[in-house]
Amino acid sequence: MATIQERKNRNGKTSYRAIVWLKGVPPQTATFVRKTDARNWAHRVETEVRERRYFPKAIAGNHNLAEAITRYLEDVMPRKSRSAYTQKGQLQWWSNELGVYSLADLTPDVIIGARDRLLKKPNKTGGKLSKATVNRYMAALSHVLSVARDEWRWLDEPPMPMVGKLKEAKGRVPYLVTDEGVGLEESQLIIRHLDHLDGNPVFDHPGRAAGWESRRLEALARSMLDGQSVWGRELHRAADERSPTIIDHERYRSRRMAEVWEAEIDNPLMTGDLNMAQITLIATLLQEHGNPGIDWRTGHPKLEAWAAKLIERPSIAANLPPDN
Repeated sequence: MATIQERKNRNGKTSYRAIVWLKGVPPQTATFVRKTDARNWAHRVETEVRERRYFPKAIAGNHNLAEAITRYLEDVMPRKSRSAYTQKGQLQWWSNELGVYSLADLTPDVIIGARDRLLKKPNKTGGKLSKATVNRYMAALSHVLSVARDEWRWLDEPPMPMVGKLKEAKGRVPYLVTDEGVGLEESQLIIRHLDHLDGNPVFDHPGRAAGWESRRLEALARSMLDGQSVWGRELHRAADERSPTIIDHERYRSRRMAEVWEAEIDNPLMTGDLNMAQITLIATLLQEHGNPGIDWRTGHPKLEAWAAKLIERPSIAANLPPDN
């Protein structure tokens, strides 16, 4: 037989604990946000136990998502850098939404349902969260579950590989509406606006000669980015509308720019504190995820080593573009 117990936490949020009692089998329990889910789970478990198909994952059933997130915030998050503040908020949302679920009951369907609710969550300007932002929430949850499997042995197989990423917008389409209602379009402008909000900017160009060198490197990276963006837009046209001349030109230009950067990458401004030239260049190189024809790695070991090191930064690792 099955029993459904209604519970409320300190915040007044209701959850439902299902308990299945069957002779010869230890009581099986699971907690759900919806009473319907609790009833369905109890019915399924009863059926599987009677048919000898139910083999509970004891460890996963002993820990819920809220426990995993709490441990992650205490043990793993301190090792992260600037991305920690953003990811902490993202993980708190997951904990509030699905924290009562045991890791054994955190199925792809449950996560997809929460993801779809997240898509409807309003952002600070009253609009909806973008698909790119929702993918970042999913990436934060995925890392928690991976750590739960690899380090804590709380989980056999995380469900995230069966939850696909949302398809994000292609091309350069950043747009920011300020608190004053002014629209800002273009990545560099938006970054500088955000960088100055606290009155302590870190991405401004240095003074005097170093400032001109910093601007030169940023412009060089921007030139490569613009050419590859033209190439990418051409590939998104219908096959019979593409220009082979433009594609061949930008492919050759991309390789030539990679050679230039192989010689420039030892510049102190490219190996010191993070700056706009570095951000622009790594964004340019990562366009390879959307265009497999881009090849800046072959024959450019210094550039490849530089990119590999920069990608290790948590803020960049958490925002890697999806492969096409």
